[in-house]
Amino acid sequence: MGTVIGLIIGLGYALIAENITPLIPGLNANDLTVYVVVLVGIAHLLDNVIYAPFVLGKAVNLHPLVVAIAILSGSLLMGAWGMLFAIPTVVVVKTAVETLFKELKDYRII
Repeated sequence: MGTVIGLIIGLGYALIAENITPLIPGLNANDLTVYVVVLVGIAHLLDNVIYAPFVLGKAVNLHPLVVAIAILSGSLLMGAWGMLFAIPTVVVVKTAVETLFKELKDYRII
């Protein structure tokens, strides 16, 4: 949601700034909205692909690839709610499987 709000604010600024002569040399005022969309897209991509998996992975003791796959799978299956509940679901399943195997080993079943 923060990315959408940032995009709206950035686009609003870009639309206003298009009517003013740009202060940055070489920046075409007509392409300012395109630059804002591209920069916000790059920031969003870096956040979702690099930052989130490593930070979330360390916080919940999961590999970053597992975090990335969980978020992607959750978003494909259930949209925004799937992305929100993907990591807690993976952590619950991981904890349940680890506990099950620990108990089975304690009782020498496996």
